[in-house]
Amino acid sequence: MTRRVWKQKTKVARTRIALKQYEISPVPIVGDGAIATRGLLSGHLMPVLILDTSDRPDVAELIRLQRHLPPGDVVSTWGGRSRRASSVLLLLEFARPSELKILLEFDIAKQGLLVDSVLHVRAVGLQSGTVGDRLATTMNNGHMIVEVVATGLEPKWNEIWSRELRRNFRRQGLTKRQADHAANQLIVELRDLREFRLRR
Repeated sequence: MTRRVWKQKTKVARTRIALKQYEISPVPIVGDGAIATRGLLSGHLMPVLILDTSDRPDVAELIRLQRHLPPGDVVSTWGGRSRRASSVLLLLEFARPSELKILLEFDIAKQGLLVDSVLHVRAVGLQSGTVGDRLATTMNNGHMIVEVVATGLEPKWNEIWSRELRRNFRRQGLTKRQADHAANQLIVELRDLREFRLRR
């Protein structure tokens, strides 16, 4: 079965985006996993994020409705709180069946593989859930697939990810040289995991 994918409409660059009060806080990511489907994204693993929608019933409703309605348009924008922030932000703006915005925040040192995977496949799955949910036990809950552009973050991502991993290793007591080596090695190993794909 071919899954319906919410398509990227346009790219917002260097634009001040108006957010409603309840949209300012990132929707918590309480779990994650990855799925691969033949005929989708060339069989590559796609990250799926489980979102705590307790305070965002509009997000839960959007994910529920996508089972019954054709996909709409979405605009994705990558950003950060500052140039040296330890996290990156992803803003998703949906146009149909309802207009809403979802702000996601990723801790670079802990969730860098998620960001790297989204940049790699240019898509992400979103699933509604609560704290404690895991993809292995909630696969039947349904999820929506969103196309995500990489423009803006992708050219800088390797440097950003490596920098935060080095900082993290230095905090654990490694020397600068050891931290550099450990960060580079970890990225290589994580990307090897990312490269799994289903063959036709």
